Amino acid sequence: MAQLSYQIPDRGRPRRVLRVPESHTLYLCPNACGRRQGLRALRNGVADHVSFLRFSQADVVLGDYLEQVEDAVATLLATVRPRPQVLSLYVNCIDDFLGTDGESLLAGLRTRFPETRFLLSHINPIAADVQSSTAQRIHANLYALLEPRAHKDAGVNLVGGFEPLAADCELYDVLRGAQAGPIRQIVTSVSYGDYARMASSMLTLSLSHLGDAAASDMESRLGIPSFRWPASYDLDEIERRYEELALALRSNPVDCAGYRARAEQAVAWAREAVGDLPIAVDSSSSMMPFSLARIPRGERVNVGAGLGGQKKGCDQEAEARLMAECPEIMVVRRESYEALCGYGMGERWVAVGSDAGFLLHARHLADLYHDEGCFGFHGVERLMMELAAAVGRTQEWII
Repeated sequence: MAQLSYQIPDRGRPRRVLRVPESHTLYLCPNACGRRQGLRALRNGVADHVSFLRFSQADVVLGDYLEQVEDAVATLLATVRPRPQVLSLYVNCIDDFLGTDGESLLAGLRTRFPETRFLLSHINPIAADVQSSTAQRIHANLYALLEPRAHKDAGVNLVGGFEPLAADCELYDVLRGAQAGPIRQIVTSVSYGDYARMASSMLTLSLSHLGDAAASDMESRLGIPSFRWPASYDLDEIERRYEELALALRSNPVDCAGYRARAEQAVAWAREAVGDLPIAVDSSSSMMPFSLARIPRGERVNVGAGLGGQKKGCDQEAEARLMAECPEIMVVRRESYEALCGYGMGERWVAVGSDAGFLLHARHLADLYHDEGCFGFHGVERLMMELAAAVGRTQEWII
């Protein structure tokens, strides 16, 4: 039976668009798809780095668009200043029907423009049911230009994140203690040279499921070992991961006592501030919302609901465990008509994530977004301080 879903309003939060430094993006798409990507580029402040080759229906029917691509690239390289070192081509889901030979297209471009590097990515939700995650493939393709290097230094790559870690995160101290570094990530790379040096690193750390495919590719293609560390707010789990990271770095065990003590103090403050107010965690706040929902409960913070409307397909095990271990916690998967009524649960909530805040009309909001800036013990501390601060302010919602 078909069901209507309610589209949660976008609060206008700018979202960082990851791209290779000194690159330019060319979208190859029909008008409607180009409009959507253009609006997104304007909203996120990257319009100066984006161009569009729009296909007409006749172009699609006659298959004339491939020759147009080469001409468009020539125009861009002659026009854009400074001249891009990389052109990233993005095709939309219409290409799944056209069946463009991507390798042939790239080979022709590389022959005609040998001084320029090219990437081709598919934005193809139509193929999402038969292929691996589109987001993972696009993220992994960002690193496809890295070339194997004979010499490896002590650098550590971070992949799978859209924002740099906070400057006071303990990971920097841990890496310095292990004589590892620098940290390299695409989001902080200023030049193409900075980006290219990621191939020299001795370890890649994946911060979310989005980075897992990139880490695997760097391991198999570049010989860089990888380590997975998706966001976790479980203090015991974080300590275990630091033990494993020390083994991966071949360094002495990490002394976590001081970092953990700060996080535990933050948990105590949040517990006192929140009191018996129920907490709702949503999938805009974290890539793994059900993992997050289980942890505050373990620290005796009153989690009452988990909302998974934007699930990323990487948290099913935690969702199943949450439902089995904590049947009193409501799990919401759809933004249906009930969303407009706040699910009948009243407004006395502390929402972690703006989706939960809007749907529940929550009085208090901790506006965490996709775990950004949260890592390790510092991430727990930051979350708990956000919870404590949220109770001290009242959120107004325009419905």
